[in-house]
Amino acid sequence: MQQALTPSGNWYTRLRDWWENPHADVDVRKWVGYGALFVAVGAIMRTPLIALPGVLMIAIGLIMRLWWDNALRNLTYERTFSSLRAFHGDEVIMELTATNAKPLPLTRVDVVEETSPLANVRNQRLYPTANTRNRHLQSMFSLGMYERVAQR
Repeated sequence: MQQALTPSGNWYTRLRDWWENPHADVDVRKWVGYGALFVAVGAIMRTPLIALPGVLMIAIGLIMRLWWDNALRNLTYERTFSSLRAFHGDEVIMELTATNAKPLPLTRVDVVEETSPLANVRNQRLYPTANTRNRHLQSMFSLGMYERVAQR
């Protein structure tokens, strides 16, 4: 019975963490604070056209934070090769697959992998790393709802 009176730990702790973290990439306090300021000024002046942007700011801030928190859930990335073994000079096909298994679309997913300095990837530019002699292979995916995208 006592447990039913307290807020659910899942959503309550998430909201508390959102509110208490001013250094987050999407600061809910700023969005809600400025939105509440617009709503308060609109209520004092009895002008709904001033309060409406405040309500929209609060809604946009909460939606952005929800999107930010759930963007990487149920997102998988796989790298497969056409052969398990290869000799120097052999050509091996590498397939990169990203799968978005949720109803939230992702407009841009950047994947950066570190490769050996001796590896060559056809039709891809390998960028030098800052600290080692290895190189970076960069891939970019755009994933809709429940979508799987493969690159070769």
